[in-house]
Amino acid sequence: MRPSRFFLGFVVVCTTLFILSGCGGGGSQLTPPPPPPPPSLSIVTTSVPAIIQGQTVSFTFQATGGTGALTWTSLDPLPAGLTLSIDGVLSGIPTSSGGFNFRVQVQDSGKPAQTTSIGESLVVVGALSLSSVSFPNANRGIGYQFSFFPSGGTAPFNFAITAGNLPSGMTIASYGSNAAQMNGTPMQAGDFVFTLQVTDSGHGSVQQTTSAQLLLHVNSILQITTINLPIGIQNRPYTGGYTAVNGTLPLRWSVPFIPQGLTFDAITGAFSGTPTQSVASSFAANVTDSSSPPQTNTASITWFIYGPLQFYQTNLGSIQVGYTGGLFPISFTGGEPPVTSSLIAGSLPPGMTLDGSVNLLDGAATQVGNYSIGVQLQDSASPPQTAQATLTFTITPPLPVLANTTLPGGVVGLPYSWGFAAKNGQPPFSWNIRSGSLPPGLMLDSLGLISGTPTTAGTYPFILQVTDSFTPADTTWSSVAIVVTPGRRGRNDSIAIATPLTNGSYSATISPYSDPSTTAPDGDYYKLNANPGSIVSVSILAKRLNSFDPLDSVVEIVNGSGARLSTCKDPVSAFLSPPLLPDPNPNGYNDHCINDDDPNTGTTDSDLYFQAPGNIGGLPVLFYVHVLDWRGDARPDMEYQIQISGAN
Repeated sequence: MRPSRFFLGFVVVCTTLFILSGCGGGGSQLTPPPPPPPPSLSIVTTSVPAIIQGQTVSFTFQATGGTGALTWTSLDPLPAGLTLSIDGVLSGIPTSSGGFNFRVQVQDSGKPAQTTSIGESLVVVGALSLSSVSFPNANRGIGYQFSFFPSGGTAPFNFAITAGNLPSGMTIASYGSNAAQMNGTPMQAGDFVFTLQVTDSGHGSVQQTTSAQLLLHVNSILQITTINLPIGIQNRPYTGGYTAVNGTLPLRWSVPFIPQGLTFDAITGAFSGTPTQSVASSFAANVTDSSSPPQTNTASITWFIYGPLQFYQTNLGSIQVGYTGGLFPISFTGGEPPVTSSLIAGSLPPGMTLDGSVNLLDGAATQVGNYSIGVQLQDSASPPQTAQATLTFTITPPLPVLANTTLPGGVVGLPYSWGFAAKNGQPPFSWNIRSGSLPPGLMLDSLGLISGTPTTAGTYPFILQVTDSFTPADTTWSSVAIVVTPGRRGRNDSIAIATPLTNGSYSATISPYSDPSTTAPDGDYYKLNANPGSIVSVSILAKRLNSFDPLDSVVEIVNGSGARLSTCKDPVSAFLSPPLLPDPNPNGYNDHCINDDDPNTGTTDSDLYFQAPGNIGGLPVLFYVHVLDWRGDARPDMEYQIQISGAN
């Protein structure tokens, strides 16, 4: 529907009235406009001029905009020696040079406050200085060259002498971009004091100039300048001699020694000719000038004339296979160092190399054998000397080692047999007595077997030697001993007639019987004593020595009444299997003193570990070791060994 003209007129009138007076109720006044915002705060300082280390600095940062007072801070550490005040003043004395980056921040006093920051860079240039320059002495008439460097500043530098003079023949000029050089040949002697000025290239607006008073001393005293004579080679033409500075010509030289084949010119100080002997020494040379009175100077001079290069030894010897310290040095004489070597024929054993820089066969050889190699030596002379030779050496097996040197004891009248064994080395081995002797009745064969029947009791030490089959043979030896005890007189199958024993290993026999749990078997008794608290080890060995021996030994420890003691550690008690319970204290000496089979050895041999009862420090304890057979065949005697340790 189209709006009426009246409505449109009302809108126009009302709008007009609203603009003029509010149009519709009340007639409220106009609101004043808000104040304009404060000008934006910004830092206008974008760079800091370069400054000089050690000099006072005062620089003010600038900012625009913001409201009221401004407060400045640094957000990063400043160069050492400088501070930034709240007024924006960077001040102080910088103590280190270099380029530095940091951020500064400024804040106004408005509410709310405006804050802004900017990154700044600063270069602190080192102070230009010549304070460290010191010239070594020069010698009149001798060429001189010395380079020096100013400290600080910015390269390149310009140098100029502003006061004083250098000796005639000498100049100072820039050398490269950051140094100067004094060079020339001074023609005057004395002390020359001059002022040297240096100007750097500047960094930005910072350019530095400094000067220093310096001294050059030109020596006029006669002085020998030769430290070492040129190296020579025997049987080669030689040219070389002494030099000196200052003094009045002509000079006259004297030396204590002239090698054979050379001549010496006492005026020029030069040697010439062909030396026929080598020289390696230091000696004094003397020079005298022609002034009045004459000047004299003496100096210690080192001289080497090397002899012909040649091998000193071609048979290098032998080392064992696998020996990690196996070093074969290649020895030689003569030649100008350094001398190097190279392999020119043959091959090294696996695991070894030739280190030609130090002339050494190094490494750990893994293969036995006799080796020959061709080696060439070369020295550092010009032209170089060379020498060739065939070198021989041997890699031997590891030295033989005696594997069993604890021998069982023997008993007079009882057969004895013991075989030695060796490891390493090259089998087969040969055996002999190096010194000492075996017990009477025993003999050692070449295979290392001692056999026979000892006839005399006693202790028989001897040195046993074993030799392998390598060429050349390797030999080793060891000190061993056999203890022979007297033979038994009568039986020892009761406590009353027990055989006394002490520590050691003894051969014995026993008659077989049936299971000892049903009837008293035949057995052997041994009488021993030990200090209270001491641990006595008792071992019966039959199966471990001879796998065909039928003896199944049992050992027990009893007192003088035959009662079994109970202060033992039985090795079997810790190996019990269900339904038997293992020993709750397998390491304690609280078991009954009887043992049949030792599970640690996997044989029917028997072992006991006995702790002598009583108070420590008391009288020795007497006890008896009873050895019997658990089961056996009908043979009259069965051999075994009894080993005792820890007893008195």
